[in-house]
Amino acid sequence: GIETYLASRPTPTTADLTAASQLYESMGDFPKANALREQMKTLDPAGSMVLKDRATAVRNEPNWERKKTAYLAYQKEFPNSTYLPALTVMMTDGYFKNNDIKGLVTFVEQQPVSHTDVMMLNSMAFQLADERRSLPESEQLITRALSILKTQAKPANVTGNWETEKQNRQRQLMNTYARSLEQQGKY
Repeated sequence: GIETYLASRPTPTTADLTAASQLYESMGDFPKANALREQMKTLDPAGSMVLKDRATAVRNEPNWERKKTAYLAYQKEFPNSTYLPALTVMMTDGYFKNNDIKGLVTFVEQQPVSHTDVMMLNSMAFQLADERRSLPESEQLITRALSILKTQAKPANVTGNWETEKQNRQRQLMNTYARSLEQQGKY
């Protein structure tokens, strides 16, 4: 009945195609589900299917330089995408893993508060301080994390009292800040 329903529609909407593809998927007919998703992309070039595919392409790009370029293009084309915060966290991690610490600091400072994981910055800053490398950048990262924490809304992954959790995070960040300063001789 799915094909009959879609054929009866003069122009199926993205909602029609979404429902139909979900039904096909639940029935185990993945080729038909995927065909409808491809049709949705042409019907709505800025829709959720395109956003998801492009985000996946950025995530799966193995070459770091091409990944940065793809991320910037995605960010420019889809500034309000729900996938952007996760991609930003992934890129933050990528800068660190590629040992581009100066690039990491620049990248982090350009990101909105809602796309920044302060605990990730804390871990990175602490590791840098502990290893006595990129100490000024370690200080910059932890300073950014502290300023973000002050205005940060309750993250979705925090289930308890946010004020208590925020105080715990503040203590962790301050410990890292102290370690960074200590390693620089800024007693």
